[in-house]
Amino acid sequence: MINEKSSLPGDLTKRQIKIDGKDISSAVLTASIYLDIVGGIWSCQLHIEDTTNLLTSLPIKSGKKVEVTVETRFDGSVGNGQKTFKFEVYDISNKTAPNHMQYNYVVHCASKAFIKDQKTRISQFFEGKPDKMIEQIASNNLDVKIKDKRKPEGSVQFIATNWSPLNTIAFISKWATYDGKADFLFFQTDNEEFDFMPIKAMYEDRNSGLTFKQRPFGIKQNHEFEDDPAILITKYNNDHFNATRAGLAGYFGSKNAVYDMVKKKWKVETYKNEGEGMEGEFKKFEDANISYSPKHNGLYDGEQNVYDNSNWIGSRRAALMTLDREKIFVQTAASAKCWEWLGKFCKIDLPSMEDMTSEEFDKDRRGKYLITAISMVLSRADSVTNYEMVKIKLGE
Repeated sequence: MINEKSSLPGDLTKRQIKIDGKDISSAVLTASIYLDIVGGIWSCQLHIEDTTNLLTSLPIKSGKKVEVTVETRFDGSVGNGQKTFKFEVYDISNKTAPNHMQYNYVVHCASKAFIKDQKTRISQFFEGKPDKMIEQIASNNLDVKIKDKRKPEGSVQFIATNWSPLNTIAFISKWATYDGKADFLFFQTDNEEFDFMPIKAMYEDRNSGLTFKQRPFGIKQNHEFEDDPAILITKYNNDHFNATRAGLAGYFGSKNAVYDMVKKKWKVETYKNEGEGMEGEFKKFEDANISYSPKHNGLYDGEQNVYDNSNWIGSRRAALMTLDREKIFVQTAASAKCWEWLGKFCKIDLPSMEDMTSEEFDKDRRGKYLITAISMVLSRADSVTNYEMVKIKLGE
């Protein structure tokens, strides 16, 4: 997250925080909301300056319902709107007493699905299509629904042995394949809604329609901003691709040694990724990542199964490392609609660093990015939105 913050006058028209229906906005120094396609669950931290003993008088404790309402308004902005994020308290930490009339502490909150996941366990045999299993678990055990999904290939069968619902869904997700690759993720997209989407589809099919720009800040014409503040980059940091780390984790390729316990034979399956960056010594990197799996036909009734897909394990590793490609962390003015853009691709115009050329933009790092994480930082004096974005392929 970018910690330096600067607000825009008039961007945040409503910032209301309620616990158990009581408005405690004036006591909240900062409300930070976190959305993530890998972590999957929405969460929130409230940094509270308590001078009225809310801990015991309200009280603030685990299980209390939290609502954070945000409204932003700019003339004609794509970020205009109002949204109420719903959470439940599960922890209180970092309590200090600056004086005998005040407590400072942090209230940790998460969506209702997280709390349900912590208290629920599944012991069940599953067989069939991965998306149908996940829909069943989401509805029956988490009380949420699937908003958007892609149909995975193949089927899977396994026994969940006292697993939590999210762990069960994570296990199913890693077996599900799309266009031959195991790159599905299950993540929250609204208060009681989740998506079950492959990374490839998010990057290719789900267009936010946004182009983030870096321009001189605050330029106006006829008393209106020349560029939309919701997509105007005020600060950004790059996290460049570490090819060695990616290679060790299986991005360029990997091997899986399978031992057939019936035929008493070993078989080594090699997966090679077609991802970008396989130049020079990185062309043959599959020996750096090897795993071992037993195989017994009796486990799957001798039928063809997703376990027999030699590309599965390798493609899962490579898919997850795709999200560790070229990253950029972008900060803009607060936007109440930013949650709608999670798991969708956008475009970014970054200025060229080449002073001796006429090139206006960075040719490699401008263009298409996938929005993988969002944080809203809502303080008393300022408010911003931070984005984590991943560029799957340079120059695209």
